[in-house]
Amino acid sequence: MPSQVLLSALVALMFLFFPAMRLQAQEIPTVALEARIEAYLVDWGIPGLSLALVQGDSVLVRGFGVRRIDESDRIDGQTLFAIGSTTKAFTSTAAALLVGEGRLGWDDPVIEHLPGFTLYDPWVTREITLRDLLAHRSGLPMANAMWQGGQLDADELLERLRHLKPMTGFRETFTYQNVLYLAAGQIIAEVAETTWAEFVERRLFSPLGMTRSRTGSRALEGVANIATPHAVFEGEVVPVPYRDIEAVGPAGSILSTGADMARWLRLQLGEGAIAGRRLIDAEALLETRRPQTVIRREGPLELFYPGAHRLEYGMGWIVSDYRGLQVLDHAGGIDGMTSLVAIVPEEELGIALLTNLQTSTPPYGLLYDLLDVLMGHEPVDRTNQFQELAVAVEGMVATEPPRAPGTRPALPPAAYEGSYASELLGAARVLVEDGRLVFRLGSFVGALEHWHHDTFRAEWTDRAWRSAAGAGWVSFRLGRDGTIRDLELALVPGEAWTFERIP
Repeated sequence: MPSQVLLSALVALMFLFFPAMRLQAQEIPTVALEARIEAYLVDWGIPGLSLALVQGDSVLVRGFGVRRIDESDRIDGQTLFAIGSTTKAFTSTAAALLVGEGRLGWDDPVIEHLPGFTLYDPWVTREITLRDLLAHRSGLPMANAMWQGGQLDADELLERLRHLKPMTGFRETFTYQNVLYLAAGQIIAEVAETTWAEFVERRLFSPLGMTRSRTGSRALEGVANIATPHAVFEGEVVPVPYRDIEAVGPAGSILSTGADMARWLRLQLGEGAIAGRRLIDAEALLETRRPQTVIRREGPLELFYPGAHRLEYGMGWIVSDYRGLQVLDHAGGIDGMTSLVAIVPEEELGIALLTNLQTSTPPYGLLYDLLDVLMGHEPVDRTNQFQELAVAVEGMVATEPPRAPGTRPALPPAAYEGSYASELLGAARVLVEDGRLVFRLGSFVGALEHWHHDTFRAEWTDRAWRSAAGAGWVSFRLGRDGTIRDLELALVPGEAWTFERIP
């Protein structure tokens, strides 16, 4: 799915946890970096940002802006943010732990560890491997509607995958798929005889000293110093609630801080070793960074990866190049927050950018700006290009279908009421509330405004979802007897799902 002042210097503290590595400590150009970050926050209207930067032996953690737009509490290195899909590198690294221990193989068939796992194509069910799950080469479409409404738990999500028709051939091309990362997390859980969350906490968070990090938002009650998510709603930056996505946790549910992400970067730059202690077999970890699936560099990706000669997906990392150097990165976007994590191994350089604003473009412009400063290049101002892209995306989301004038629904409101079921998305309800039809599917709740014929526009109550995806569209279809047979739900442009009416 489809992105967001100050000073908390934790450098001395970080050095307590991370003794010197092989490079001499470098002086990070702090003033120049901070100026660029401050400008970025102003340009994009982002309430706050946490920076984690590792360069050789030097570590910089800084907080910018505020945790909530209408309050004065400042962000610091201990402020928690949802990191979205940058979670995927934690999942692939967790798998690398088990691969390095000889307990798991990248090319193990999924059904070897999850015997009940079933996809639409029986042959693909037999052949698909852990590597395929982590490299986004299953051929299945994104289908984020399965989990973003929160109507299905983890077991139901995996069970319903059998109804998801592929959009391309198996291993034919890159198709981003979050629920298959859930399957990868379930494999980790089965092999380790625990849960994905407990394994990540025990084998990654704990030894790295990532004491503030959480595997999901359900564990936030009573926790202090948390960034509030924000979205742009009707032209204004407004706070929105955290979205509970723990059902699909291995794909994107982790919350972390600048200080903790600096520890994560040190582990990655140390190729699985930190503070003289090896946590992960180097070869197993490096396999997550090797290209597995070619990504076509077109459309917005040309802007996200300027001048790149290659663009591929590893396992939890996108592999590209910038100014002749390999870059490994992943963006994360979840309701109200946008993040970006990148490492440049040849420069022993890692950057994590955590923001508390949901935007349509991750902070790639800021990333390259910071890389240019750190590598001694003249920065290129890409602000206008990215803002033009954001406007284009917002325009696409706001596009409405042509409206036939002078039409009305075929039936009175009460005739549309009832329960509807989708093999893929679960159960929905249509009700008459305060004289208006209302559609309900998990957290997708919206009053239905008549558009034309038997098509209605859904005005979602969820501000974050409306900001990201615009209005929804519900079209009812009648059977020969004149009663409602089923409905078609369009949650995002280009995706539509059928729900049959339950008698």
